[in-house]
Amino acid sequence: MSHCIQVILAKDEVIDVLCQKWVHARKLSLKQGFALIPMTTSLKEDIEELINNQNPDTHEKLEHFSASIEELVREESVNGAIVWFETNYSGGSGKQSAILYKDQQTEGAFKTVTTWNNIKLELSDKPAGERAINKVLHQLGVYSKYRDEFGILNLPELGSNEKIAKKIEKQTR
Repeated sequence: MSHCIQVILAKDEVIDVLCQKWVHARKLSLKQGFALIPMTTSLKEDIEELINNQNPDTHEKLEHFSASIEELVREESVNGAIVWFETNYSGGSGKQSAILYKDQQTEGAFKTVTTWNNIKLELSDKPAGERAINKVLHQLGVYSKYRDEFGILNLPELGSNEKIAKKIEKQTR
């Protein structure tokens, strides 16, 4: 099973503001009053064209987070905290990265790499402990009794931005 997504996630009302400003931004409502916007090709092209931030990308832990997307997320965080995260997994192994913006300030850029350990026959995370996405979702205010903020929002079922787009389409009918 693979999982490869890049999204902006925040409280529902913060995502609504972004959707009003960007014609290609589409919202998927989630539990606990949160929502996300998948980073589609058309949305990314719009952001890159209209914001056109030529600075080099500043977060080496984030592969799909350009300077223009960062500027957008940072500016919009005055309306409420915003998370950017990206996943790239296949068969349980892969990586996830996440960053939180609140009041135009960065609160960490985190990365977790998960690999298969042939000796212990199990998946292991580096760094060990909290996973990057769960860490920022917890800081955002997502509540999970068992510290699986990613799971509590049903994000594991969203394997690709295309699957998210299909769910959005169903949600808007």
